[in-house]
Amino acid sequence: MILVGNVLRAVWIVLGSLIGYYFLGFLGFVYGLSLSVLPPLAYYLWLQKSKGMLIFRYELYKVAFALGVGITSYVGSTLFSGTIPWVSNEAMT
Repeated sequence: MILVGNVLRAVWIVLGSLIGYYFLGFLGFVYGLSLSVLPPLAYYLWLQKSKGMLIFRYELYKVAFALGVGITSYVGSTLFSGTIPWVSNEAMT
């Protein structure tokens, strides 16, 4: 089970980063690497559902927590980059 998840992740890292780089440049490469967790996650969820062990509510809690951390990080970085001149986008251009 773990081997299949790791193989899916390795294949996605190669394909996702190459496709992302082709379409979006370096940022697409980063997106492709960042999303490498999705294929194993889909496999593990499918495996849990097929064995009757999936508790959907707990999976939603995990998604809500990750979404909350992501939104908080985005807001924090936006506020932080506006307060320090050498971190802001205007100073880099």
